[in-house]
Amino acid sequence: MSRFAPRSTNGVPSSSSSTTTSASEVAQLNASISSPPGCRFSFFKQLWRKPKKTDNYLLANFYREDAKLQQTVMRLLVIPPDQQGGEDAKTLSQRMRRLQGVVMNLIMEVVKEALPETYNRRDFRAKYTEEVVTDNINGALWHAAECLSFGVEIAYHPSESLELQPLAAQMSGLIDSLRTTLRTHCHIKDLTTLPASVREMLQLFDVKWADFEWNYASMMCPVLSVEQYDQQQETVVLMCEAAQRALRKGWLSAEMFEFMDPVLMFAIPRLAIVTGLAHNGSGPLDLKRSAGELPPCFRVFIKVLVKVKNLLEILKPEELDRLESALCSSEG
Repeated sequence: MSRFAPRSTNGVPSSSSSTTTSASEVAQLNASISSPPGCRFSFFKQLWRKPKKTDNYLLANFYREDAKLQQTVMRLLVIPPDQQGGEDAKTLSQRMRRLQGVVMNLIMEVVKEALPETYNRRDFRAKYTEEVVTDNINGALWHAAECLSFGVEIAYHPSESLELQPLAAQMSGLIDSLRTTLRTHCHIKDLTTLPASVREMLQLFDVKWADFEWNYASMMCPVLSVEQYDQQQETVVLMCEAAQRALRKGWLSAEMFEFMDPVLMFAIPRLAIVTGLAHNGSGPLDLKRSAGELPPCFRVFIKVLVKVKNLLEILKPEELDRLESALCSSEG
């Protein structure tokens, strides 16, 4: 059994289920892919239903971008071995990676529209570090699945790579089958009318893709614990409260936020510290907490924060207001 935490029914990974797919499930999936009901179109009927260049609905966009991806892959495959390190090969590889991201993002949009009530909302991404969640995260995951399915080991993670390879191989095959099926149904504009077999395939893909994403991300980057996530959210709330108070007092203006005045980068953290120490004693800067319960960005300055709190306590309300006003100044 994999040591990774798989996905539960509410979209948050769980430790109680298994990432392994049974042989019967794979057989049923293959059967639905190879011969789904209502999808035995002749070649000419498929050609007739091919989207026009002017069509702008979701599956039409998918059809065109997937065709570009197929053409790029075919051009890569015909490059002679002695030229695979050349500029043409590098350019095509970069184009392929970019198109993988575009195609996978379109597939995820198809899932959302076809399964509006049941698709996985990826709430667990809130636990990722900021650099992980990018516009091309789905394309990067697809590339990782293909590498792992071919037996490539992720640097510094040999054992985890070995555990993840079966799921990656399954995802790689499932993606190819799903692309073929969506191309077959590219004439459908209302995705809620897709055949039941196609919606079942999309549902299975959504579940397995979320499972693979969580397992791969857990291997490649630190994932926030519940406590760390709560501390991060408390810090965000503290800074928002400080900014709102400054707006009410007139120390900062709405125009400064609208035009992203650089002064805000200094003013808001300063105000947040004063707000947390002088106005919100039970918040994230409650110095009665143990050091481990304080947000990491404040934890290393606990001795300095104690001194600042002692100084703030001797100030009169009007003096505290003047201090906060001065902290909002670019000359402070």
